[in-house]
Amino acid sequence: MDNIDKQIAEKVMGWEAPELHGFWWDETNYKFEKPVCKDGKNPLNAWRPSTNIAHAFEVVEKMKESGWYLNGLHALEGHDVDWEAVFERNGDIEFADADTPAMAICLAALACMEA
Repeated sequence: MDNIDKQIAEKVMGWEAPELHGFWWDETNYKFEKPVCKDGKNPLNAWRPSTNIAHAFEVVEKMKESGWYLNGLHALEGHDVDWEAVFERNGDIEFADADTPAMAICLAALACMEA
């Protein structure tokens, strides 16, 4: 699991590190539905929001619980990076740019957690 995915799992999703159990655990200490690898073996099935847009939108949904809403996901033209994600909460704005929309969402979500 990439470091950014681990940070998202812990800081945004509120899950405990899988190194302890082999599965992500939520705040109620129940085993979360998504093991690190869904089939226990194949790393291609791992939860990776930084590279999988469907997983990134799970992050977007989780951010709503703390009042952050995805206000924009924009393709950028003529820049060094290709995508910008913007979250907003009560007039506060956090954003991040990245090469992919999934990574932009993840970086912006982490910026919100640090705000």
